[in-house]
Amino acid sequence: MRSPSTSTPEGFTLIEVVLALGLFATAVGLGLGFGLNDGTAGRFRSQESTLVGALRLARAEAMRNVGRAAHGVHYDLGAGCRTYRRCYVVFAGDRFVAGAGGNVEFEAVAAVQVAWPDQDPVFSQLEGTAAPAVIKLISGRHSTSININYEGRIDAR
Repeated sequence: MRSPSTSTPEGFTLIEVVLALGLFATAVGLGLGFGLNDGTAGRFRSQESTLVGALRLARAEAMRNVGRAAHGVHYDLGAGCRTYRRCYVVFAGDRFVAGAGGNVEFEAVAAVQVAWPDQDPVFSQLEGTAAPAVIKLISGRHSTSININYEGRIDAR
Protein backbone atom coordinates (compact mmCIF):
# COMPACT_ATOMS: atom_id res chain seq x y z
CA MET A 1 0.00 0.00 0.00
CA ARG A 2 1.18 3.45 -0.84
CA SER A 3 1.61 6.10 1.73
CA PRO A 4 -0.04 9.43 0.99
CA SER A 5 2.49 11.98 -0.23
CA THR A 6 2.50 15.55 0.85
CA SER A 7 2.36 17.88 -2.11
CA THR A 8 4.27 21.13 -2.21
CA PRO A 9 3.10 23.87 -4.56
CA GLU A 10 5.41 24.46 -7.52
CA GLY A 11 5.93 27.73 -9.39
CA PHE A 12 5.48 31.35 -8.39
CA THR A 13 2.50 33.11 -6.89
CA LEU A 14 0.82 35.94 -8.75
CA ILE A 15 2.22 38.48 -6.28
CA GLU A 16 5.78 37.29 -6.89
CA VAL A 17 5.36 37.53 -10.68
CA VAL A 18 3.86 41.05 -10.50
CA LEU A 19 6.62 42.22 -8.15
CA ALA A 20 9.36 40.84 -10.42
CA LEU A 21 7.83 42.50 -13.50
CA GLY A 22 7.53 45.80 -11.65
CA LEU A 23 11.20 45.74 -10.64
CA PHE A 24 12.23 44.83 -14.18
CA ALA A 25 10.14 47.66 -15.70
CA THR A 26 11.61 50.18 -13.26
CA ALA A 27 15.18 49.11 -14.09
CA VAL A 28 14.51 49.35 -17.85
CA GLY A 29 12.84 52.77 -17.46
CA LEU A 30 15.78 54.18 -15.53
CA GLY A 31 18.23 52.77 -18.05
CA LEU A 32 16.41 54.32 -21.02
CA GLY A 33 16.23 57.72 -19.33
CA PHE A 34 19.96 57.81 -18.70
CA GLY A 35 20.73 56.52 -22.19
CA LEU A 36 18.68 59.18 -23.97
CA ASN A 37 20.34 62.02 -22.10
CA ASP A 38 23.80 60.67 -22.90
CA GLY A 39 22.97 60.44 -26.62
CA THR A 40 21.81 64.06 -26.81
CA ALA A 41 24.84 65.29 -24.92
CA GLY A 42 27.11 63.18 -27.09
CA ARG A 43 25.71 64.60 -30.34
CA PHE A 44 26.03 68.13 -28.98
CA ARG A 45 29.66 67.62 -27.90
CA SER A 46 30.41 66.06 -31.29
CA GLN A 47 29.08 69.16 -33.04
CA GLU A 48 31.11 71.39 -30.74
CA SER A 49 34.24 69.37 -31.55
CA THR A 50 33.53 69.62 -35.28
CA LEU A 51 33.30 73.41 -35.15
CA VAL A 52 36.38 73.80 -32.95
CA GLY A 53 38.25 71.47 -35.32
CA ALA A 54 37.25 73.58 -38.33
CA LEU A 55 38.40 76.77 -36.57
CA ARG A 56 41.72 75.18 -35.59
CA LEU A 57 42.26 73.93 -39.14
CA ALA A 58 41.68 77.44 -40.52
CA ARG A 59 44.14 78.92 -38.02
CA ALA A 60 46.77 76.25 -38.72
CA GLU A 61 46.44 76.75 -42.49
CA ALA A 62 46.85 80.52 -42.07
CA MET A 63 49.91 80.12 -39.84
CA ARG A 64 51.49 77.59 -42.25
CA ASN A 65 50.91 80.15 -45.00
CA VAL A 66 49.04 77.68 -47.20
CA GLY A 67 48.25 79.44 -50.47
CA ARG A 68 49.93 82.55 -49.05
CA ALA A 69 46.59 83.67 -47.67
CA ALA A 70 44.58 84.20 -44.52
CA HIS A 71 42.06 81.45 -43.73
CA GLY A 72 38.65 81.59 -42.12
CA VAL A 73 35.48 79.66 -41.31
CA HIS A 74 32.02 80.36 -42.70
CA TYR A 75 28.72 78.92 -41.40
CA ASP A 76 26.43 78.15 -44.32
CA LEU A 77 22.79 77.07 -44.33
CA GLY A 78 23.11 75.27 -47.64
CA ALA A 79 23.75 77.66 -50.53
CA GLY A 80 27.54 77.36 -50.26
CA CYS A 81 27.60 73.70 -49.20
CA ARG A 82 28.29 71.08 -51.84
CA THR A 83 28.00 67.99 -49.63
CA TYR A 84 25.75 68.87 -46.67
CA ARG A 85 22.55 70.82 -46.05
CA ARG A 86 24.31 72.92 -43.41
CA CYS A 87 28.04 73.19 -43.07
CA TYR A 88 31.06 74.95 -41.65
CA VAL A 89 33.38 75.85 -44.52
CA VAL A 90 37.11 76.47 -44.07
CA PHE A 91 38.14 78.91 -46.80
CA ALA A 92 41.29 80.65 -48.00
CA GLY A 93 41.40 84.43 -48.32
CA ASP A 94 39.90 87.36 -46.48
CA ARG A 95 36.30 86.40 -47.25
CA PHE A 96 34.21 83.36 -48.11
CA VAL A 97 33.55 82.59 -51.78
CA ALA A 98 31.00 79.83 -52.39
CA GLY A 99 32.29 77.04 -54.59
CA ALA A 100 35.95 78.01 -54.35
CA GLY A 101 38.26 75.10 -55.09
CA GLY A 102 40.10 75.02 -51.75
CA ASN A 103 37.02 75.13 -49.52
CA VAL A 104 36.74 72.30 -46.98
CA GLU A 105 33.29 71.44 -45.60
CA PHE A 106 32.30 70.01 -42.22
CA GLU A 107 28.70 68.97 -41.49
CA ALA A 108 26.62 71.19 -39.21
CA VAL A 109 23.58 69.33 -37.85
CA ALA A 110 20.18 71.01 -37.83
CA ALA A 111 19.47 69.94 -34.22
CA VAL A 112 22.08 72.41 -32.95
CA GLN A 113 21.33 76.12 -33.29
CA VAL A 114 24.32 78.31 -34.14
CA ALA A 115 24.62 82.00 -33.21
CA TRP A 116 27.29 83.10 -35.69
CA PRO A 117 29.09 86.47 -35.48
CA ASP A 118 28.35 89.18 -38.07
CA GLN A 119 31.70 88.60 -39.77
CA ASP A 120 33.26 85.20 -40.40
CA PRO A 121 36.29 84.49 -38.20
CA VAL A 122 39.40 84.99 -40.36
CA PHE A 123 42.91 84.18 -39.12
CA SER A 124 45.75 86.30 -40.45
CA GLN A 125 48.47 84.90 -42.64
CA LEU A 126 51.55 83.64 -40.70
CA GLU A 127 50.47 85.07 -37.31
CA GLY A 128 47.07 83.41 -36.92
CA THR A 129 45.57 86.46 -35.19
CA ALA A 130 41.88 87.24 -35.60
CA ALA A 131 39.21 89.76 -34.72
CA PRO A 132 37.63 88.67 -31.39
CA ALA A 133 34.43 86.68 -31.89
CA VAL A 134 31.98 84.54 -29.93
CA ILE A 135 30.08 81.64 -31.48
CA LYS A 136 27.23 80.06 -29.48
CA LEU A 137 25.89 76.55 -29.92
CA ILE A 138 22.50 75.70 -28.39
CA SER A 139 20.53 72.44 -28.35
CA GLY A 140 17.82 71.89 -25.75
CA ARG A 141 19.44 71.95 -22.31
CA HIS A 142 22.96 72.11 -23.75
CA SER A 143 24.77 75.29 -24.74
CA THR A 144 28.33 76.46 -25.11
CA SER A 145 30.28 79.48 -26.24
CA ILE A 146 33.35 79.25 -28.43
CA ASN A 147 35.52 82.32 -27.97
CA ILE A 148 38.20 83.53 -30.36
CA ASN A 149 40.49 86.21 -28.93
CA TYR A 150 42.62 88.75 -30.82
CA GLU A 151 45.61 86.39 -30.71
CA GLY A 152 43.55 83.75 -32.52
CA ARG A 153 43.20 81.50 -29.48
CA ILE A 154 40.09 79.29 -29.60
CA ASP A 155 38.40 78.43 -26.29
CA ALA A 156 35.25 76.34 -25.90
CA ARG A 157 33.31 76.67 -22.63
